[in-house]
Amino acid sequence: MAALHAHTPQRAVAVTSRRPERAAEFAARHGIATVSGSVEALVADPGIDAVYIGTPHPLHLEQALAAIAHGKHVEKPIAMSAAEARTMTEVGRAAGVLVMEAMWTRYLPQSDIVRQVLADGLLGGVTVVLADFGFAAPPDPTHRLWNPELGGGALLDAGVCPIPSLSRGRPCHGDHRRGAGGGRRTYGARGSLTSVTSCL
Repeated sequence: MAALHAHTPQRAVAVTSRRPERAAEFAARHGIATVSGSVEALVADPGIDAVYIGTPHPLHLEQALAAIAHGKHVEKPIAMSAAEARTMTEVGRAAGVLVMEAMWTRYLPQSDIVRQVLADGLLGGVTVVLADFGFAAPPDPTHRLWNPELGGGALLDAGVCPIPSLSRGRPCHGDHRRGAGGGRRTYGARGSLTSVTSCL
């Protein structure tokens, strides 16, 4: 938040939480003026242009649709399914607002350098891209990172982070195939995900 406020004209102006004390603490720590009492109050605020939805994945569709209904642009790790993502996108398009996946890895400096290297042909013809991303998270089936019903596991959570490496830079020309695979934990969440694009 400090970098946002220091280096861009954008401002975080309001926050809400299911636990008001956490919202107040977050607002105080990051210099956010308004603590809204609910999602509905936040999205109805005429002083807000865009909403980042930072709740568990199963709440994204309902909250995104509420924001869109109030004319807000929406940024978020998008949905629990392709059908939900399509719904958000279609409703957002009809309302004339942007619905965007908050894919932070697309905007890192090294991602821009990779795009430039590919665009300049410095690597020649790229035929396969292998992308991995990971961090230490002790297995806990009750935590949202590991609970598939909350959007946990590699596919719906951290595992999507390398996917822009396979699509954004367009390393492939012509037809291509994408695939992903990983190991499942006994309680259903994917503990790892490897993404591969093969250029044909």
